[in-house]
Amino acid sequence: MTCIETELISRGYELDAEGLVPPHVLLRYMEHLRWGYVGGSSQEVKELFRTGHTFVVVAQTLRMAGDIGLATSMRGTLWIGRTGRTSMDFHHAFHRVKDGKILAEGITTTVYLGRHGLPTPLPDCLDKVEPDPPVTLDLKPPVFNAIPAGSFERTYRVRADDLDFLQHMNQANYVALYDDARQAAAAECAYGPDGLGSGRVRFLHIEYVQSAVADDELAVATRLNGSNPVTLGFTLCRGETLLSRAVFQV
Repeated sequence: MTCIETELISRGYELDAEGLVPPHVLLRYMEHLRWGYVGGSSQEVKELFRTGHTFVVVAQTLRMAGDIGLATSMRGTLWIGRTGRTSMDFHHAFHRVKDGKILAEGITTTVYLGRHGLPTPLPDCLDKVEPDPPVTLDLKPPVFNAIPAGSFERTYRVRADDLDFLQHMNQANYVALYDDARQAAAAECAYGPDGLGSGRVRFLHIEYVQSAVADDELAVATRLNGSNPVTLGFTLCRGETLLSRAVFQV
């Protein structure tokens, strides 16, 4: 089966204060492509998802190669990269329609869950989608460094509209929380002088360790991990429990 393709147009309510599409919205575009994969698959695959089987996101890597402003027409493409016993990587790419310029590319690592919510071997009926000729994304995540005590920290209480249909905080909202903390930390010079860390995010890698649910009180901590390029580390915790960690490059 050939790769999944769809056209997307950036909308005004998706833009940030600079009039550009922020990283978490690109993760939503990637999720849109994954649902397109399910919708375009065989009736057997659709029946699996109708009866409670699903994919849960455990890690994502995103590279932003260009700025995306208002009403930008993009061609979104999805194909499947690595497959394991219970996990698979969805590869995503976004090209500007008018000139074919690459705007973003990403990899989403998922685990396949059975109807009882436990990791389950990938079924044989899952459709393998790939481009012709084959393409492999090579997005190597930066190394995580520990977040020491005394780093910049913000708290957040999970709202009902942060949740998705699986009843936990949607994968893109974690990145929105990290980006909000990044901008606040840069404004307070927590990464160093002159607002270091306040530029555009060009690369990120996030791992999801445990789920956040409605009314959870969360703590986002961040610190400077490196300066060439500017690399920022993040953790998201509920009390002493690590829920997620991430690295941004600015």
